[in-house]
Amino acid sequence: MRRERIAAILAAGCLLTGVLAPAGAEQAPSIQVDGVVAQVVPALRQGRAYLPQEALASLLGARAERQGEQVLLVRDDWEAAVPVVYDGDGGVWLPVRATASALGYEVGWDREARRVILADLAQAGEKKWSLAAVEAQAGLFSSAATQWAEELASAVDPGRPLSAIPLTDGETAAELVAKGSQALVEGEGSFRAGETDVTVLREGEETTLTVTLTAEELLPARRLGVTGQVVTVTLKVDSDSADALVTLGEWRATARWTA
Repeated sequence: MRRERIAAILAAGCLLTGVLAPAGAEQAPSIQVDGVVAQVVPALRQGRAYLPQEALASLLGARAERQGEQVLLVRDDWEAAVPVVYDGDGGVWLPVRATASALGYEVGWDREARRVILADLAQAGEKKWSLAAVEAQAGLFSSAATQWAEELASAVDPGRPLSAIPLTDGETAAELVAKGSQALVEGEGSFRAGETDVTVLREGEETTLTVTLTAEELLPARRLGVTGQVVTVTLKVDSDSADALVTLGEWRATARWTA
């Protein structure tokens, strides 16, 4: 079954009109796509990176069509309707991060290298993953833990392993996605951002992602009485099934997906 996504990017930050800042006005970041640093240099506006419509479409492997005050971009089974942004010469510029994310890329930010990281990490091709089962064992809190585990599992797409990284801080999220994208391209890696540790291992068709973080980052720790403890999330994905295990002391929650 084909995976489809139609995204209309309507965030206020994308609806910028006027002159985009030239690259020299602020240190422009570089852009890396699937491990390769692109030659194009974005313009910046209020800390966001923008590229001309055709340059961004080419970079993302998409086709672009102007439709009134929007640009429709299509890439495989992904579509994004992006409000246009103009530079001083009337050219059409589009936001890099929001557009790439809407077209199915993992998007991250490498703070040290000042680099936007884009990675097409879907392993499943046209497979559609279905959540088959969720179970939790947490003593008196089993009911609440099961509900929490179901919410966590529903946010995970095994075809995009980095979706299993549970995050609350935007800057940390961007850094982890950037490092995780690079690790998946290279096949393995261990890294840290904020209070979160991540290990990635890809062997053939199997990918294992392990995330360790404090309970406060992941669940209602105070309400469940588990403050100050550490949570470990492990996701294993192969060609036709995926399994997740979450541990917190003696708590255990599992989830299984099938393709």
